[in-house]
Amino acid sequence: MRNRASRHGWHIQDNSWIPIEEPLLLPRTKSLDETIVTLVLKNILFGSITFEINAGDSRLDLVISDVSDNPVTLVRFIQILNAGGLPHAAMTNETWCDVVVSEGPSPDQCRFFVNNEYPGQEGHIDTITNKAMLGKAFSDLALQIGMHPYFAHHYLSHGLPMEDYERVVKAHDEDWAAGVKQGIYPNDMDAEDMLFASRIVEGVTLPVEYAKEAAKYRHMLQSLEIPQDWQLKFGFRPIVTDHDITELVGF
Repeated sequence: MRNRASRHGWHIQDNSWIPIEEPLLLPRTKSLDETIVTLVLKNILFGSITFEINAGDSRLDLVISDVSDNPVTLVRFIQILNAGGLPHAAMTNETWCDVVVSEGPSPDQCRFFVNNEYPGQEGHIDTITNKAMLGKAFSDLALQIGMHPYFAHHYLSHGLPMEDYERVVKAHDEDWAAGVKQGIYPNDMDAEDMLFASRIVEGVTLPVEYAKEAAKYRHMLQSLEIPQDWQLKFGFRPIVTDHDITELVGF
C-alpha cells in the first residue's frame, strides 16, 4: 500500500495521507545553511536512471527504478515546484527516498529535504536554497532524461523484441571475449556494460507501439506536460498557483 501511494506522491502524516500538491510538515531543526543545489544525470542503464544531488559538501547518489518509480511523479513534482508550490514525493530508490520541499525563511527560498533510507545507500540532505533555482535544476534534469539516447531501450526496457535482443547479446559476448583475449578490450565489467548498452540501442529495433510510448514519455519530460490519461491514472489534482489565488480573491 505504501509503495503504490508513495510513488504517486503521497505521504502519511498524523494518520492522514497527504497528496503531492499539499505541503508536508517537516520536523523543526537547528538553523540550516543556505546552499546551491545541483542535480547531475549520470546515466541510464539496464532499468535505472542514476543521478546525483549536491548541496554544499553533501552529496546523494539516487536511482529512479523502472520497477517501483515513475517519471510521471518526477514531472508532477517539478510542475508544482515551478508553480510556486511545495511538493513532496518518494520518487526514487524504489520509494525508499523522500524528497520534500517546504517553506523557507523568505518567499524566494525553500527548505529542501532529501532522506534516503534504501538499505546500504542511506543518506540525507537538509538545506535552505533558492526556490526558482531548485525548480530549474529539476527541470533541467527531466530534460536531460527525456533527451538521453538510452532512455527508451534502457529505462522503458520491458518488452524489447527477444529475438533481436538475444542476437545482440550473442554477438556482443563473442566479440567481447575475443577482444579481451586479444587485448583490444580491458577486462573491466563497467567498460563491458557501457559497450553492451550502446549495442542494445544500436542493434535492437523498437516495436511501433513501444516507440510511441517512449515518444510520449520523452515529450512529457522535455515539455513538463503530463498527458491527461496519466494524470487521471495517478489521481493528480489541478495545481493552484499564487496567481490563481489572487484572481479568486479579487486582488
